[in-house]
Amino acid sequence: MQILAKQRDMKNFKTYHLSIDFFHELSNIKIPFYLQDQLLRAASSITLNLAEGSGKRTAKDQKKFFYQAYGSYKECRAILDLMNIKNKQLDSKLEILGAHLWKLVQYKI
Repeated sequence: MQILAKQRDMKNFKTYHLSIDFFHELSNIKIPFYLQDQLLRAASSITLNLAEGSGKRTAKDQKKFFYQAYGSYKECRAILDLMNIKNKQLDSKLEILGAHLWKLVQYKI
């Protein structure tokens, strides 16, 4: 038996909006092009996986996409660490987004 998932209204999906804000914040970071490109692709992957997962019918399907979003979040963190980017506002947004994503993937099916 599959458990039907609670489909999220994108307008009220806070994690989705946090991911968009984080993406825009990263657009201003100046790092080498090859990492800038990877960083923006990983950040956009967070938002896109949240959007796709939110539309899935089962909790199991949703969770798969939320895990993908969490993995992309970790990739963003790693790139910022590699480049030694120290920005309190950006770090705060990243930590809040990470906590929201972690809560989504830890939700019991």
